[in-house]
Amino acid sequence: MCPKTINPFQIFLYVLLVVAVFFILTVFSAGLTVGLLNLAQSADSPLGTFLTEKGPARIMRRVLLVGAIIIIVSSLKKFGWRGWKDCGWTSDDHAISSPLAKFGLGAALGFISLGGIALMTIYSGLHQLKPLAGNYQAITVNVFFFCLSGLAVALVEETVCRGILFRAFARIWRAWPAAIIISLFFAAAHFVGPNDAAFNGSSSLKTIFNVTLATIKSIVPPNESLIRFLNLALLGILLCAFVMRTKTIWMSVGAHAVWVMIIKIHSEYTVLNPAALFSVWLGKRNDFMDSLAAALIFIVLTLLVLLGNKKTGRTVKINGRTWHVQPSGKNLDNFIDKGEDLFEGGNILKAYPGCRVIAANGLVLKKYFPRDILNALRFAFRPPRTRRAFILADTLTGYGLPTPPVLAWSANRRFGFLMSESMVVSEITGAEPLTDWLKRKTDSSATRLKVMEAYGNLMAAFHARCYSNRDLKHENVMCSREEPWLISVVDLDGVRKHLFISRRRAGKDLMRVGKSLASLGWTGKPDIDAFFRAYNSMVPTRLHRHAFPD
Repeated sequence: MCPKTINPFQIFLYVLLVVAVFFILTVFSAGLTVGLLNLAQSADSPLGTFLTEKGPARIMRRVLLVGAIIIIVSSLKKFGWRGWKDCGWTSDDHAISSPLAKFGLGAALGFISLGGIALMTIYSGLHQLKPLAGNYQAITVNVFFFCLSGLAVALVEETVCRGILFRAFARIWRAWPAAIIISLFFAAAHFVGPNDAAFNGSSSLKTIFNVTLATIKSIVPPNESLIRFLNLALLGILLCAFVMRTKTIWMSVGAHAVWVMIIKIHSEYTVLNPAALFSVWLGKRNDFMDSLAAALIFIVLTLLVLLGNKKTGRTVKINGRTWHVQPSGKNLDNFIDKGEDLFEGGNILKAYPGCRVIAANGLVLKKYFPRDILNALRFAFRPPRTRRAFILADTLTGYGLPTPPVLAWSANRRFGFLMSESMVVSEITGAEPLTDWLKRKTDSSATRLKVMEAYGNLMAAFHARCYSNRDLKHENVMCSREEPWLISVVDLDGVRKHLFISRRRAGKDLMRVGKSLASLGWTGKPDIDAFFRAYNSMVPTRLHRHAFPD
């Protein structure tokens, strides 16, 4: 279901409704808490002793939490929640990766982020390790329970906050507005609650009034807690970004569980060194939410997730291998059934060390693999070029550039190392390499000029949209046999996105084109004039030229 258009007035009404419900809930919770405390003081029972030991402020927070959960669960379906199967535990986009893999990635990011800050606080002397007294069995048991506690907290909070609330509101407001609003509420919830002093009233009504007022005032964090509020909000946004990226909550569960575990271990086995100099980068708290380092880490991770969250196709298993295919799956039925076996006996278009291109059944399969043993190491660690080609072709065709869409791509990894990769594109029928047409050197001057104008338009189309193509040459261009001025670029390895195209960068691209044309004897002035007449008509004046650079 497509998200609705963002309506600011609708958001305002929702916020107003939340404020009204929160006020009623606060008054009710204050009354219930005061009543429970009066009952505990008058009743000599284990329950009364338990409530007294917990303290009034903590009981109030628990009552608020239970009340909020009841209200949320009872009203969720009105906001588009589809029931308990709609908690973010599974995704309709099958085989993006297994839940365990997503959980593991989130856990790894949790260790690297807050785990790194924890080590820095110890290494810098800001926190000191407590004496362990050699009781390693007890320590092992404690750490085990900290792990279980972290997992339990993460499952509950991520299911409620990200799996249910965020995903439900994202369908109404779109993902990022929903992530920001939910995360602000998530951060504010950590501060909501009165202090114990608010329960000192001359009567029950006066106490209820004091507790309600103190709870409402606590929504706005004090100045010294603003960095903590910011970090909690950024943490919430990051966890929402994980859900946006993976379509389930398991990556956010993994990160959240490890964060809770690290915080508990750090709180249990370290102590703040009073003699150490305070560092605004590391803070003082055991949860690290008062440190600028945490804020920086959350921002960087969110940006990485945001930049990496490109449409890389729906995933399907073909012959035991994961492929990312266009959502429509157009023209891919035979390939999805047979996989790369479909290309056995096909027409080999190219074959050289590191690459093999085969055409069959209206499709073209491009396979990439290491050229040799020395190249294998570099190949193993680089990002898949087929993924990049998939995203790039989708973007360029959206701009109207003539390039066949990448219909599917796959990266074959072993133990995390890239071993080979493949992609499938549509075959351009009734076409031939531009190289073959140029070699024939037609006598029709009108046709020659139209082809050169089309070539100039193709180069200009990249530069006009801030893309360079350092490998645009006739070997990488196909043209129609009947109308050779209808051309398409079929190799995007040399395409790069820039903030703007400088004259120097454009010159390098044009020099490549000029050299490839000169290699076939296409250096006549009318042909070059036709190329640049078309090129100059589409690019800014600062890029205008009348000849290929040397």
